[in-house]
Amino acid sequence: MLQSSPRERARDTAAPIAAQTGVPIELAEAADEIDLGTWTGQAFEDLASDDGWQRWNTARSTARPPEGESMQEVQVRIVDHLERLHASHPGERVAIVSHAEVIRAAVLHYSGLSLDAFSQIQIPPASVSTLLIGGGEGRVTGMPQGVSA
Repeated sequence: MLQSSPRERARDTAAPIAAQTGVPIELAEAADEIDLGTWTGQAFEDLASDDGWQRWNTARSTARPPEGESMQEVQVRIVDHLERLHASHPGERVAIVSHAEVIRAAVLHYSGLSLDAFSQIQIPPASVSTLLIGGGEGRVTGMPQGVSA
Protein backbone atom coordinates (compact mmCIF):
# COMPACT_ATOMS: atom_id res chain seq x y z
CA MET A 1 0.00 0.00 0.00
CA LEU A 2 1.21 3.50 -0.86
CA GLN A 3 -0.42 6.58 0.60
CA SER A 4 0.33 10.24 0.17
CA SER A 5 -0.64 13.54 1.66
CA PRO A 6 -2.99 15.30 -0.75
CA ARG A 7 -0.43 18.11 -1.23
CA GLU A 8 1.02 18.24 -4.74
CA ARG A 9 4.62 18.10 -3.53
CA ALA A 10 3.89 14.89 -1.59
CA ARG A 11 2.08 13.35 -4.55
CA ASP A 12 5.06 14.28 -6.74
CA THR A 13 7.35 12.45 -4.30
CA ALA A 14 5.05 9.41 -4.21
CA ALA A 15 4.74 9.17 -8.02
CA PRO A 16 8.16 7.55 -8.69
CA ILE A 17 7.54 5.08 -5.87
CA ALA A 18 4.22 4.15 -7.45
CA ALA A 19 5.81 3.86 -10.88
CA GLN A 20 8.63 1.65 -9.59
CA THR A 21 6.42 -0.63 -7.48
CA GLY A 22 3.25 -0.65 -9.55
CA VAL A 23 1.29 0.24 -6.41
CA PRO A 24 -1.31 2.98 -6.87
CA ILE A 25 -1.23 6.08 -4.68
CA GLU A 26 -4.07 6.50 -2.21
CA LEU A 27 -4.56 10.01 -0.85
CA ALA A 28 -4.62 10.16 2.95
CA GLU A 29 -5.94 13.31 4.61
CA ALA A 30 -4.35 12.13 7.87
CA ALA A 31 -0.92 12.53 6.24
CA ASP A 32 -1.57 16.15 5.26
CA GLU A 33 0.78 18.79 6.61
CA ILE A 34 0.03 20.74 9.76
CA ASP A 35 -2.35 23.66 9.42
CA LEU A 36 -0.33 26.68 10.59
CA GLY A 37 -3.36 28.98 10.45
CA THR A 38 -2.45 32.64 10.05
CA TRP A 39 1.26 31.76 9.97
CA THR A 40 0.85 29.86 6.69
CA GLY A 41 3.12 31.29 4.02
CA GLN A 42 4.93 33.70 6.35
CA ALA A 43 8.72 33.79 6.48
CA PHE A 44 10.37 32.69 9.73
CA GLU A 45 12.07 36.10 9.93
CA ASP A 46 8.67 37.80 9.87
CA LEU A 47 7.46 35.63 12.74
CA ALA A 48 10.57 36.06 14.92
CA SER A 49 9.04 38.83 17.04
CA ASP A 50 5.68 37.03 17.49
CA ASP A 51 5.27 35.80 21.09
CA GLY A 52 3.07 32.96 19.86
CA TRP A 53 5.81 31.87 17.47
CA GLN A 54 8.28 31.85 20.36
CA ARG A 55 5.92 29.64 22.42
CA TRP A 56 5.41 27.36 19.40
CA ASN A 57 9.14 26.83 19.15
CA THR A 58 9.61 26.04 22.84
CA ALA A 59 6.40 24.26 23.90
CA ARG A 60 4.94 22.22 21.04
CA SER A 61 2.89 20.12 23.45
CA THR A 62 0.74 23.09 24.47
CA ALA A 63 1.21 25.84 21.86
CA ARG A 64 -1.05 26.34 18.86
CA PRO A 65 -0.62 28.46 15.75
CA PRO A 66 -3.31 31.16 15.60
CA GLU A 67 -6.35 29.67 13.85
CA GLY A 68 -4.26 26.56 13.19
CA GLU A 69 -3.73 23.02 14.39
CA SER A 70 -1.81 22.02 17.50
CA MET A 71 0.97 19.43 17.36
CA GLN A 72 -1.11 17.32 19.72
CA GLU A 73 -3.94 17.30 17.16
CA VAL A 74 -1.47 16.39 14.42
CA GLN A 75 -0.08 13.58 16.55
CA VAL A 76 -3.51 12.15 17.34
CA ARG A 77 -4.51 12.30 13.67
CA ILE A 78 -1.44 10.50 12.33
CA VAL A 79 -1.13 7.93 15.14
CA ASP A 80 -4.84 7.05 14.86
CA HIS A 81 -4.37 6.65 11.10
CA LEU A 82 -1.30 4.43 11.53
CA GLU A 83 -3.08 2.26 14.10
CA ARG A 84 -6.13 1.90 11.82
CA LEU A 85 -3.85 0.93 8.92
CA HIS A 86 -2.14 -1.66 11.06
CA ALA A 87 -5.48 -3.12 12.13
CA SER A 88 -6.84 -3.26 8.57
CA HIS A 89 -3.59 -4.42 6.92
CA PRO A 90 -1.81 -6.58 9.51
CA GLY A 91 1.65 -7.68 8.52
CA GLU A 92 1.67 -5.54 5.37
CA ARG A 93 4.21 -2.88 4.52
CA VAL A 94 2.72 0.54 4.04
CA ALA A 95 4.58 3.56 2.65
CA ILE A 96 3.20 7.00 3.47
CA VAL A 97 4.57 10.18 1.92
CA SER A 98 3.94 13.00 4.35
CA HIS A 99 5.50 16.14 5.83
CA ALA A 100 8.18 16.76 8.44
CA GLU A 101 5.92 17.85 11.31
CA VAL A 102 3.52 14.95 10.79
CA ILE A 103 6.36 12.44 10.61
CA ARG A 104 8.03 14.06 13.62
CA ALA A 105 4.77 13.74 15.61
CA ALA A 106 4.57 10.00 14.83
CA VAL A 107 8.25 9.39 15.60
CA LEU A 108 7.97 11.24 18.92
CA HIS A 109 4.90 9.19 19.86
CA TYR A 110 6.46 5.83 19.03
CA SER A 111 9.74 6.86 20.69
CA GLY A 112 7.87 7.66 23.90
CA LEU A 113 9.01 11.29 23.80
CA SER A 114 7.04 14.45 24.55
CA LEU A 115 6.06 16.75 21.72
CA ASP A 116 8.33 19.28 23.43
CA ALA A 117 11.28 17.11 22.31
CA PHE A 118 10.52 18.06 18.67
CA SER A 119 13.95 19.65 18.17
CA GLN A 120 15.60 16.29 18.93
CA ILE A 121 14.03 14.74 15.82
CA GLN A 122 15.20 15.96 12.43
CA ILE A 123 13.20 14.98 9.35
CA PRO A 124 15.11 16.17 6.27
CA PRO A 125 13.24 16.56 2.97
CA ALA A 126 12.87 13.29 1.01
CA SER A 127 14.20 11.24 3.93
CA VAL A 128 12.84 7.87 5.05
CA SER A 129 11.73 7.08 8.60
CA THR A 130 10.62 3.54 9.42
CA LEU A 131 8.10 2.53 12.08
CA LEU A 132 7.15 -0.98 13.11
CA ILE A 133 3.63 -1.05 14.52
CA GLY A 134 2.03 -4.03 16.19
CA GLY A 135 0.09 -5.13 19.23
CA GLY A 136 -1.01 -1.64 20.19
CA GLU A 137 2.60 -0.50 20.30
CA GLY A 138 5.14 0.75 17.85
CA ARG A 139 8.79 1.50 17.61
CA VAL A 140 11.06 3.48 15.39
CA THR A 141 13.27 1.08 13.45
CA GLY A 142 14.89 3.49 10.99
CA MET A 143 15.69 7.18 10.77
CA PRO A 144 17.53 9.30 8.23
CA GLN A 145 21.31 8.77 8.33
CA GLY A 146 22.91 10.72 11.16
CA VAL A 147 19.58 11.21 12.96
CA SER A 148 18.35 9.29 15.97
CA ALA A 149 15.18 9.31 18.00
